[in-house]
Order: sequence, then C-alpha cells, then structure tokens
Amino acid sequence: MSLSIQRICNMYKKRQELLWQHSDRYAAEYRIRNKNNQYIYVLAQGIVVQRDADGNPVRLVGSTTDISDRKQAEAAIQASEERLRSFVKANIVGILFGDVNGSITEANDEFLRIVGYTQEDIQADRLRWADITSSCSGTRSVNGFVTATERRINPS
Repeated sequence: MSLSIQRICNMYKKRQELLWQHSDRYAAEYRIRNKNNQYIYVLAQGIVVQRDADGNPVRLVGSTTDISDRKQAEAAIQASEERLRSFVKANIVGILFGDVNGSITEANDEFLRIVGYTQEDIQADRLRWADITSSCSGTRSVNGFVTATERRINPS
C-alpha cells in the first residue's frame, strides 16, 4: 500500500472512531463499485446497539440502500434548473416568478425593463401582479390560476 492510500485509510478509520464515540447513529451516502464493475450510489445507515464498559461500540446494526435512481433524478433536476436559469438570465423575453397571492418573487431584467421596475422593487415587495394589471384582469388572472391550481390538487 502506498503512503497516500495508507493515510487515507487511517483518516477514514479515525473519522469512524470519532463518529461512533459521539453518536449512536450513522448515515452516509457514497459510491461503490458493484460486481458488474459499475459504480452505484448507496445510503449506508447504522446504529450502535451495544457498547463495552469503556463506551466503545462492540455491536452495530446497519443497512445499505441503492439510491442510484434518486441521485440520477437529482442530477436531472439540477441540470433542468440550470437550463431554466440560463434562459431567464439571457433576457430574450421577460420572465417572472410569483405566487398565487399575486406577489412577484423574482423577475429577469427584460421583464423589469418592460414594466419599468427594478430588482430593488421586487426585494422590497413593491411589485405585485395587481400593480401591473387592471383590477379586473389582475383579479381574474390570479383567481383563475388559484382555481386551476386547486383543481389540480383537489380534483372533483
């Protein structure tokens, strides 16, 4: 074993010892290589069920779960969010994010240019959907969105 690999093993062993001295539970996510020589992500969890007179763990119970699908889904979501974020930042069209109460929580520079507001206005909660729409259309738009959302959540 080379010195650097030996150091890594010693550091891991010391980390494990410290972990078990201060806690009865353990959880970690990491990659392992399976029999087919493919790397998979796993969640390892354990608990100390018995300690000796000095408080050192002598009996542990644990489990290992394949979480590769979850990790793949997380990576896909992150990639999708990054694509959306780059589209918003491109300022090709005005884009805003808000809630069902009419608050505008985020908008890109192109949207703000169109409506004449600034990022500071959003941060200070001075820009709401009702501020930039007529009272009839704004109410109708927000109410329509709320109704559509409620139907999706609680279909009749």
